Amino acid sequence: MWRAERIIIENLMSIERIELVFEEGVATLVYGQNDYDEGQESNGSGKSALLEAISIAIANKALRD
Repeated sequence: MWRAERIIIENLMSIERIELVFEEGVATLVYGQNDYDEGQESNGSGKSALLEAISIAIANKALRD
C-alpha cells in the first residue's frame, strides 16, 4: 500500500506554490482562507486546486474538463 508523504503544487489554478507534508496517522483538514479578497472568505483559496493536483499526480488527468 502506498502513502503520500508530501505534495508540491506550482502554478495550478489559484495556487502559486505550496508544499504540504502529510504526517502518518494524522488526519489532514483542508480549510481555505482567501487573503486577497476579504469579501470571499474561503472562495478562491485553493481547496479545489488541491484536489486537482492530487488527481493529476495520481491519474495524470484533471477532474475538470
